[in-house]
Amino acid sequence: MKMLTKIMLFLVIIINQFANLSYAETVELKFGIYASERRAWLDSDNTPILKHLKEQLKSEFNVDVKIKTVFFPDYNDAVKAIVKKEVDFARLGAASYLDAKKQSPKLSIIGLESNKGSTYHEGVIGVLKESPIVNVKDLKGKKMAFGNKSSTIGRYLSQKYLTDNGITEAELKQYQYLGRHDNVAIAIIRKTHDAGAFKSSILKDKNLKERIRVIARFKAPTQAWVARAGIDMGVLTKLRQVLISVPKESITIKSRDAFVKGDDSNFKYLRESIQNNDLFFTKKLVQM
Repeated sequence: MKMLTKIMLFLVIIINQFANLSYAETVELKFGIYASERRAWLDSDNTPILKHLKEQLKSEFNVDVKIKTVFFPDYNDAVKAIVKKEVDFARLGAASYLDAKKQSPKLSIIGLESNKGSTYHEGVIGVLKESPIVNVKDLKGKKMAFGNKSSTIGRYLSQKYLTDNGITEAELKQYQYLGRHDNVAIAIIRKTHDAGAFKSSILKDKNLKERIRVIARFKAPTQAWVARAGIDMGVLTKLRQVLISVPKESITIKSRDAFVKGDDSNFKYLRESIQNNDLFFTKKLVQM
């Protein structure tokens, strides 16, 4: 009985210590983000969210909290940074998350972006409105624009969609990776390419929407906010809590309305698409 009492007392002490978790010094965090669109859009989109995180963490820890944004021009640079622990947390596209997770298995999901209550958003293949192309089968012998070589929509899922519908690189005249989603849409309008793959939210731009017609649609996981391996568990726990609590009015990211809990199972289909991406490359074409 005495032993049981001692054990219970010990557990109470441990629980109280975690309940009263505090930090004697300033909590400094580095947040990583990369360009899938224009940098100005990303800075504007994420500032209200980071402000909320900082204020809530400051209240939780009762110390000053600083969040420094580190901007990466390329998907791979952001992945390397989170893997090498050069940033503490980051906003990653689904394919970038899988790449980082493969290299750093202890990397953690903080939360997933919500698109009208769903953890998926839409990828599209578009052409000029006046184009004679009606569906993806009409892309045979045409010039195709993709996004970044590491892009969820701009490469992996769009190429999976094409392959499933009988279009591989063997059927295309040429193809090119243009980096950002908006670059792909602009290339279609400038007629340097007959078609291109990009996320549908790009068409919220009236000028693009009026000129481009969608010929195919497919689902893609929304972006994941992830924490590096080895991050302080108290910080990780609080980050998860406060990210989920970000108010809707602070979320200015296009087509996003909240943050929700998520895990690795959300990316199963994408992981399989990446593993089978070689099926698109039935022969070597010369890129433009």
